[in-house]
Amino acid sequence: MADLRHYACFIEVALRGGFTSAAKSLHLSQSAVSSQIAALEKELDCQLFIRGRDGARLTAEGELLLPRVQELMRLAADIGSLSGVITSSGGPLLRIGATLGPLFDSLPAILATLKNKHHGLEIRIRDLQASDTIFKLGLGQIDLGLVSLPGPVAPDLLAPGTTSVVLAEEGWVVLAPPRHPLTELETVPVAALKEHRLILFPEGYALRGVIDDFFSKANFQPEPTIETGWSDLLMRSVEQGLGISIVPAGLVSVGDWKLEILPLSGADHPPRRVISAAFLETSPVRDVIESLVSMLADSMARTGFGVPD
Repeated sequence: MADLRHYACFIEVALRGGFTSAAKSLHLSQSAVSSQIAALEKELDCQLFIRGRDGARLTAEGELLLPRVQELMRLAADIGSLSGVITSSGGPLLRIGATLGPLFDSLPAILATLKNKHHGLEIRIRDLQASDTIFKLGLGQIDLGLVSLPGPVAPDLLAPGTTSVVLAEEGWVVLAPPRHPLTELETVPVAALKEHRLILFPEGYALRGVIDDFFSKANFQPEPTIETGWSDLLMRSVEQGLGISIVPAGLVSVGDWKLEILPLSGADHPPRRVISAAFLETSPVRDVIESLVSMLADSMARTGFGVPD
């Protein structure tokens, strides 16, 4: 049976007129969006889009479905906003969806401080990709989304009444094992990356999308030796000399690795990572959210998160 994720992809493709722009909006790969639409078409036993060189347009069946799906998503958001406001103990409940990687070191201690500050507060947190976080926030299934993206959260990605603030941003660096030839350079030009084995995040990850876009502008199609979403495995693989990597600078601050950290050079549009918080402006736990956002921003500023290029 089709789920809300299928419908969210359907709406994006319909409104944006193509799979590529919809994928970029949802922070998914184009193949992932295509798979969602194919599954929905199979479930409904009809074709929803006519694909062409200039994009995708709705079929007659798609035109009939669109307003009904938009209403379904609105109702789902209304229902989601009613759930989980108060816990069984009578205290407030804060539901968080987060890209936990960049918050690995600081978040647990900050959440403990938050609970002490707000009596009876219960916190539920889920480790989610950015696209899932924004999606669930729009449905009212979480109160606060903490996301890692190439830039600030685009306003058209957010549901009505939802806002976002930037917590921190940073550049990317090259990681190499000790005594690697690249360590002889003060900065690493983009062209030099083509000559070495690469260890990257998997396709479909928002961070991989940043790198693919960066390499595309440099006329370079990477063929990674290792693809992994586990930052520990990525770091360990570089440490053991299996290849080099390019990662957000803040990622290196987590753990004690024997790595050489080298700045990039020669890029007209260097990659960035922006950590943002998104939340519903009328949330019943708005005061708790604002308190947490303030503590996170202060923590990142104190620890130097957001290393410049």
